Amino acid sequence: MTTTPDDSFYYLEIARRAAAGEGFTFDGINSTSGYHPLWQWMLIPLAWMFPGEETYVRAVRLIALALVAIAFALVARVIWRSGGPLPAMVGVLLASRNLEFLRSLDSGMETPVVLLALALLLSALVWFFEAPNPRRAAVVGLTCALLVLTRLDMAVVVPVVGLSMLWRTRRWSWAGWWIAGAAALSLPFAVHHITTHGLRLTTSATVKRYWVDDLMTDLGGRFSGGHLTYVGDVVNRYVRTLGDQVSTNLLPTPLNGLVTIAVIGLTCLGAAASIRHIRRERIGLSPTGAAATTVGVLIAGKALLDIYTVPQWALSWYSAPARVAVSFAVGVAAVHGAKILVRNGATRWILLPMIAAMVLLPLGTRNAISGRATTLAWQLQVDRAAEWIIDKGPSGRYGAFDAGLLGYRLESTVDLVNLDGLVNDNEFADYLESRPSRPEVIRREGIDVLANVLEVDVRETDWACAETLWVGDRSVRSTANTDGPDRMYVLDVRGC
Repeated sequence: MTTTPDDSFYYLEIARRAAAGEGFTFDGINSTSGYHPLWQWMLIPLAWMFPGEETYVRAVRLIALALVAIAFALVARVIWRSGGPLPAMVGVLLASRNLEFLRSLDSGMETPVVLLALALLLSALVWFFEAPNPRRAAVVGLTCALLVLTRLDMAVVVPVVGLSMLWRTRRWSWAGWWIAGAAALSLPFAVHHITTHGLRLTTSATVKRYWVDDLMTDLGGRFSGGHLTYVGDVVNRYVRTLGDQVSTNLLPTPLNGLVTIAVIGLTCLGAAASIRHIRRERIGLSPTGAAATTVGVLIAGKALLDIYTVPQWALSWYSAPARVAVSFAVGVAAVHGAKILVRNGATRWILLPMIAAMVLLPLGTRNAISGRATTLAWQLQVDRAAEWIIDKGPSGRYGAFDAGLLGYRLESTVDLVNLDGLVNDNEFADYLESRPSRPEVIRREGIDVLANVLEVDVRETDWACAETLWVGDRSVRSTANTDGPDRMYVLDVRGC
């Protein structure tokens, strides 16, 4: 097992159970709405075709990378048609050169389909802006609905697309066709979701809202100085994350800085020149420019919303669309800036940094392709715990607060209830709003055996009532590839 995060196994196990005819459930006990629909549905045929544990994971990762490659190709095609092959190639190199980022795209989460939906939306908008007509407006609406199905919270920012279409064409007649296209795909899902789960957030979104509320309370409230400071720190790290996407990190620090400064300088020059040309000639944005601006505003709006409303997750797979958008934007603007300098006789000043950038960026991509993802220590411990449970574990109901990988490994060998609420039913999600203690949760769910990574001091205090059945042979952290004070425990909690 590789660096696949624990949450991705919720998707994988739900799909595996759905493929077996059990419906949308993680534990075989609770039905759940704790997923984004499109990626979940796409995994079901993969689970049916690849029943083996490792084969299934490899197939999912391969499909994920294929979807990302298609998304990059679609964006590159739009840029190529408008500005030629060089900016398209540089954009792809910038978007794909970061090793850590590439690995996050095949992690088993919904990011690949989000990127593909954004690329399809960009292509559809260019097509519509080139020659607006009802059919093309409906296709744009269809791609908007597809984007929302990839991440349901995209529904908040998708109206940006409709406003852009109205602003660009100055005609309201397209709105009906755009809405009709969106409804053709989204309405069946909406009917299914409402009739099954009611008019409410998914269970995962409901629980995360509670977690965010707890964070806000700890910081003094959403409009407190503590919260604003926290958000400011997230913004700082978010910007640095975007900057890392277009820097080299392959040379000694001074040279890295020079190449990065050269790329930033070219980007600013190219962007400024384009804006100045548009204003001077009063030609307005081209269809490609209008489409790219619309998608860029949508991505930026979603990023700002994430940073403010769910800052704990804004830097994870949530940030992938912004990283890709910045990479392609820098590629286009930097190449344009380089062409300006060359036309003005500054070839000798631009030749060296351009060669450096074009040599170093492919190196980053090659490292990402050849680099081997390491197995996380916590995953090894979960694997060993699963093996012990299967071979020697007592009978009864099992539970885990980080249940993704363990539930996937155990499959249907034992009943393993997820206890953090992300993929349980709405009743359990509502119960968590009362902020029960962990022992109270396991009592309510009738848990006999708890299997979880726990801090050693928490094991000795909160779970002093439990009997240790098995403990991992090394310290781990469940969220990073570093040793820490935590250990994997299997505890008999019937006395709690």
